[in-house]
Amino acid sequence: RLTSTAFVVRMKLFIYEYSSASPDAPMELRREGRVMLLALLHDLNQITGASPFTILASPTISVSCPWIEADLSDERKQFQRCAQEADHCWIIAPECDQILLERTQWAQEVGASWIGCSPQVIALATDKSLFGEHLRSHQIPTPDILSPSNVTFPVVAKLRDGAGSQEMRVLRDPHELDELGERFILQPMLPGEPVSVALLAGPHKRLILPPASQRLTQEGRFQYLGGELPISPHKAARARLLAERVVDTLSGLKGYVGLDMILGDVEDGSRDFVIELNPRLTTSYVGLQALCEDNLAEVMLRLARGEEAGPVRWLDRVVHFTAEGEVSFLKIR
Repeated sequence: RLTSTAFVVRMKLFIYEYSSASPDAPMELRREGRVMLLALLHDLNQITGASPFTILASPTISVSCPWIEADLSDERKQFQRCAQEADHCWIIAPECDQILLERTQWAQEVGASWIGCSPQVIALATDKSLFGEHLRSHQIPTPDILSPSNVTFPVVAKLRDGAGSQEMRVLRDPHELDELGERFILQPMLPGEPVSVALLAGPHKRLILPPASQRLTQEGRFQYLGGELPISPHKAARARLLAERVVDTLSGLKGYVGLDMILGDVEDGSRDFVIELNPRLTTSYVGLQALCEDNLAEVMLRLARGEEAGPVRWLDRVVHFTAEGEVSFLKIR
């Protein structure tokens, strides 16, 4: 990949990744959070004129940019000072406990420019029940929310505001329902292949990227292991069509957005379902970064600024990537 020469005026970019900036972040979020941070920094460092910096709670992670030690006494004040000093900022944070929404609102309060979705989109996507209602109101297929008194086992339990597969589980016995709190929702088990679709969005253009398959653990916890892309052309077309239907219902998309879906066992796509929307960077960025001949971060930045970007070029290869950020190229199918 060639180093970009597009931006000749130096831009200061603040990259905030929650699990690296907070010592209290759950361990289950740290792995993928740091993978996303390092991948984004890699691309930003290739852009001539870009000057990224970040916040770290400890020097246990090695980053390829200047960093500031986290001020644990006043995280909000430090975040807002960094966001104001930067030309643009990226916020990589989970939706759970309103973490992503809160930090986006911090940026908004001080008039900072962030490469991310509006607070309204984030609030909608954070509440899986509310987002499901939004999809159904636009006739977009998505799993029903089930009442505990009317379920057929096995059933999937997930946090209403969970990030990724956080605390997801398959329940096979009615007694397991008693262990759930009010933060959980229930959805039916759906047959099919889990797929993610990412897009880059700006005020004038949206660019849907190659869909990727998802690999999940099979013990009933749906832990994310990584993925592979591109998928077969027919399945990719189905995934893109479903993604387009979703993004057409939303305003306020900006930056990188991920969609999770299930491609069912019917070739015409009539059993395909949208699962959730991630209004932030996802781990799939690692695989897309490896497959892309261009600099994805630069394309994202250009689109978010309302500038021309593309067309994006892709390698004629198959990329396998893990949740730990490991990437390998497979033989062409």
